[in-house]
Amino acid sequence: MHLGVLLPNNEWDSLTARGLDIVARIAGLKELNYATKLPIPLPQWTDFLGITYITSQDAVNLVQFRPISEFGSDRDRVWLERAQEQYRSWLHESIRTQKEIVAFLE
Repeated sequence: MHLGVLLPNNEWDSLTARGLDIVARIAGLKELNYATKLPIPLPQWTDFLGITYITSQDAVNLVQFRPISEFGSDRDRVWLERAQEQYRSWLHESIRTQKEIVAFLE
């Protein structure tokens, strides 16, 4: 069952080691990708690594994150711009709908 809206995340699929470095440097993304923080109590699970979330109030504070611009090749730079814009779109959607962003980590 899926009760929320699946936000586009194609720019974040199959991250390279360099991409993971970027995740750790963008405000809010490190916590969204590396911390388990449950929005509600849940029974123990075994089919994915974790769940975490950003509240709509967190999104208000994070939406003005400072973009990272230094990144290797032109191809990498294009990916970085698109990935950061996709993340910013998630934050704007959270603010607009007053709903949390919940991430299921695989």
